[in-house]
Amino acid sequence: MTVLATSTVTLKNFSYLIVFWYSFEYLGFHPETMTILGILMILDVLTGITRVWLNEGGRQIKSAVLKRGVTAKILLLAGLLATALSSRAMGLEFQNFAQAALTVIILGELYSILGNVHSARTGTPKVEFDAVAWMLARVRDLITAIVK
Repeated sequence: MTVLATSTVTLKNFSYLIVFWYSFEYLGFHPETMTILGILMILDVLTGITRVWLNEGGRQIKSAVLKRGVTAKILLLAGLLATALSSRAMGLEFQNFAQAALTVIILGELYSILGNVHSARTGTPKVEFDAVAWMLARVRDLITAIVK
Protein backbone atom coordinates (compact mmCIF):
# COMPACT_ATOMS: atom_id res chain seq x y z
CA MET A 1 0.00 0.00 0.00
CA THR A 2 2.83 2.43 0.88
CA VAL A 3 4.55 1.82 -2.46
CA LEU A 4 1.32 2.63 -4.31
CA ALA A 5 0.80 5.82 -2.29
CA THR A 6 4.42 6.87 -2.89
CA SER A 7 4.08 6.16 -6.61
CA THR A 8 0.89 8.22 -6.78
CA VAL A 9 2.55 11.18 -5.03
CA THR A 10 5.58 10.90 -7.30
CA LEU A 11 3.37 10.81 -10.41
CA LYS A 12 1.37 13.81 -9.16
CA ASN A 13 4.55 15.81 -8.48
CA PHE A 14 5.92 14.86 -11.90
CA SER A 15 2.70 16.08 -13.54
CA TYR A 16 3.21 19.48 -11.89
CA LEU A 17 6.70 19.58 -13.37
CA ILE A 18 5.33 18.87 -16.85
CA VAL A 19 2.74 21.67 -16.55
CA PHE A 20 5.43 24.00 -15.22
CA TRP A 21 7.76 23.15 -18.10
CA TYR A 22 5.08 23.53 -20.80
CA SER A 23 4.12 26.91 -19.35
CA PHE A 24 7.52 28.15 -20.47
CA GLU A 25 6.85 26.88 -23.99
CA TYR A 26 3.47 28.66 -23.99
CA LEU A 27 5.28 31.89 -23.15
CA GLY A 28 7.64 31.52 -26.11
CA PHE A 29 10.70 30.05 -24.46
CA HIS A 30 12.35 27.48 -26.67
CA PRO A 31 12.00 23.90 -25.32
CA GLU A 32 15.61 23.18 -26.28
CA THR A 33 16.83 26.15 -24.24
CA MET A 34 14.76 25.09 -21.24
CA THR A 35 16.07 21.52 -21.53
CA ILE A 36 19.64 22.80 -21.64
CA LEU A 37 18.94 24.90 -18.54
CA GLY A 38 17.52 21.85 -16.75
CA ILE A 39 20.59 19.79 -17.61
CA LEU A 40 22.90 22.60 -16.48
CA MET A 41 21.03 22.84 -13.17
CA ILE A 42 21.45 19.10 -12.60
CA LEU A 43 25.15 19.33 -13.53
CA ASP A 44 25.58 22.22 -11.10
CA VAL A 45 24.15 20.15 -8.26
CA LEU A 46 26.29 17.13 -9.17
CA THR A 47 29.51 19.13 -9.54
CA GLY A 48 28.74 20.91 -6.26
CA ILE A 49 28.36 17.58 -4.45
CA THR A 50 31.57 16.33 -6.09
CA ARG A 51 33.44 19.49 -5.07
CA VAL A 52 32.40 19.11 -1.43
CA TRP A 53 33.22 15.40 -1.49
CA LEU A 54 36.72 15.93 -2.89
CA ASN A 55 37.62 19.05 -0.90
CA GLU A 56 36.05 18.22 2.45
CA GLY A 57 35.70 14.46 2.41
CA GLY A 58 31.93 14.70 2.16
CA ARG A 59 31.51 15.98 5.73
CA GLN A 60 29.49 18.97 4.58
CA ILE A 61 27.16 17.06 2.24
CA LYS A 62 23.80 17.37 3.95
CA SER A 63 20.32 16.81 2.60
CA ALA A 64 19.16 20.16 4.06
CA VAL A 65 21.79 22.04 2.04
CA LEU A 66 20.86 20.09 -1.10
CA LYS A 67 17.15 20.76 -0.57
CA ARG A 68 17.84 24.47 -0.10
CA GLY A 69 19.86 24.58 -3.33
CA VAL A 70 17.26 22.71 -5.36
CA THR A 71 14.48 24.86 -3.88
CA ALA A 72 16.44 28.00 -4.85
CA LYS A 73 16.66 26.74 -8.43
CA ILE A 74 12.92 26.00 -8.54
CA LEU A 75 12.14 29.44 -7.12
CA LEU A 76 14.36 30.97 -9.77
CA LEU A 77 12.34 29.27 -12.49
CA ALA A 78 9.11 30.31 -10.76
CA GLY A 79 10.29 33.92 -10.75
CA LEU A 80 11.10 33.76 -14.44
CA LEU A 81 7.72 32.20 -15.16
CA ALA A 82 5.88 34.80 -13.05
CA THR A 83 7.67 37.66 -14.84
CA ALA A 84 6.81 36.29 -18.27
CA LEU A 85 3.18 35.52 -17.34
CA SER A 86 2.65 38.93 -15.76
CA SER A 87 4.09 40.77 -18.74
CA ARG A 88 1.88 38.77 -21.10
CA ALA A 89 -1.20 39.47 -18.96
CA MET A 90 -0.44 43.21 -19.03
CA GLY A 91 0.12 43.19 -22.77
CA LEU A 92 3.77 44.18 -22.41
CA GLU A 93 6.44 42.86 -24.73
CA PHE A 94 8.79 41.39 -22.18
CA GLN A 95 9.69 38.36 -24.29
CA ASN A 96 13.10 39.72 -25.24
CA PHE A 97 13.72 40.74 -21.64
CA ALA A 98 12.63 37.34 -20.33
CA GLN A 99 14.86 35.62 -22.89
CA ALA A 100 17.77 37.82 -21.77
CA ALA A 101 17.02 36.90 -18.14
CA LEU A 102 17.05 33.23 -19.13
CA THR A 103 20.44 33.77 -20.77
CA VAL A 104 21.79 35.28 -17.53
CA ILE A 105 20.45 32.29 -15.59
CA ILE A 106 22.14 29.87 -18.00
CA LEU A 107 25.41 31.81 -17.75
CA GLY A 108 25.08 31.76 -13.95
CA GLU A 109 24.72 27.98 -14.00
CA LEU A 110 27.74 27.66 -16.30
CA TYR A 111 29.79 29.93 -14.02
CA SER A 112 28.81 27.83 -11.00
CA ILE A 113 29.65 24.55 -12.74
CA LEU A 114 33.05 25.84 -13.85
CA GLY A 115 33.70 27.17 -10.33
CA ASN A 116 32.81 23.77 -8.85
CA VAL A 117 35.12 21.95 -11.29
CA HIS A 118 37.98 24.40 -10.68
CA SER A 119 37.58 24.14 -6.91
CA ALA A 120 37.39 20.34 -7.04
CA ARG A 121 40.54 20.11 -9.18
CA THR A 122 42.61 22.65 -7.26
CA GLY A 123 41.24 22.15 -3.76
CA THR A 124 40.75 25.90 -3.37
CA PRO A 125 37.50 27.40 -2.09
CA LYS A 126 34.93 28.28 -4.72
CA VAL A 127 34.65 31.98 -5.50
CA GLU A 128 30.97 32.89 -5.42
CA PHE A 129 29.29 35.46 -7.65
CA ASP A 130 25.53 35.38 -7.73
CA ALA A 131 24.74 36.52 -11.27
CA VAL A 132 21.10 35.63 -10.76
CA ALA A 133 20.75 37.87 -7.70
CA TRP A 134 22.33 40.66 -9.70
CA MET A 135 19.86 40.07 -12.55
CA LEU A 136 16.89 39.93 -10.18
CA ALA A 137 17.89 43.29 -8.72
CA ARG A 138 17.91 44.73 -12.28
CA VAL A 139 14.44 43.25 -12.94
CA ARG A 140 13.13 44.79 -9.72
CA ASP A 141 14.63 48.17 -10.71
CA LEU A 142 13.03 47.92 -14.17
CA ILE A 143 9.60 47.10 -12.71
CA THR A 144 9.96 49.96 -10.22
CA ALA A 145 10.72 52.34 -13.09
CA ILE A 146 7.65 51.14 -15.01
CA VAL A 147 5.31 51.38 -12.01
CA LYS A 148 6.43 54.89 -11.01
